[in-house]
Amino acid sequence: ALLPERQVHSSHSRAEFQATINPPLHRTNFYELYFIIQGSMFQNIENKRHLYPQGSCVLLNRNVRRVIEYSNEFRCVSLQLSDGFIQDCLFASTYFQAEQSEIACSIRQFFRQDMASENAAARNYVDFIPLKEHDWILQNIHQQFERIVKETLDPGISSSHMIRALFTELLYKLFHPDNFSNTPVSLG
Repeated sequence: ALLPERQVHSSHSRAEFQATINPPLHRTNFYELYFIIQGSMFQNIENKRHLYPQGSCVLLNRNVRRVIEYSNEFRCVSLQLSDGFIQDCLFASTYFQAEQSEIACSIRQFFRQDMASENAAARNYVDFIPLKEHDWILQNIHQQFERIVKETLDPGISSSHMIRALFTELLYKLFHPDNFSNTPVSLG
């Protein structure tokens, strides 16, 4: 786990890993954004198995019960995002007309609706299936995740601002209809 205040790395023996292969469904107290770097990942979401191929992403709110299945080889990166971080990124003052684009407004609307008190128990997620070729995904999405992780691992004087900007740009790329087919899902 990479957090601004600490980094955690762990290693497990084969027996320890085997014990964690099929954990129960769980919720979190943060949003989770997964990007599948290589291979394909199965994620059990509310007792339904979902396949995420290379280059795809999924954004899960804190109420969605989920667990990753470790039944095949894959590489992914996950960002764990607090409500406060989302608020800082998306609802701060804007100064330019471009920041009010239809895509930017739809991103803010998704999070505004999801964070509304009357939706406190809502179980929402968004699947992002790439429409662009693999090279574009590597240069634009994978690279964006890499830059966020680099800023987290080696913070400088403006890293907080940089991470917010990189994340906001990443969301814009994910929600842009020319880049990804995005499917918001609301469960019961």
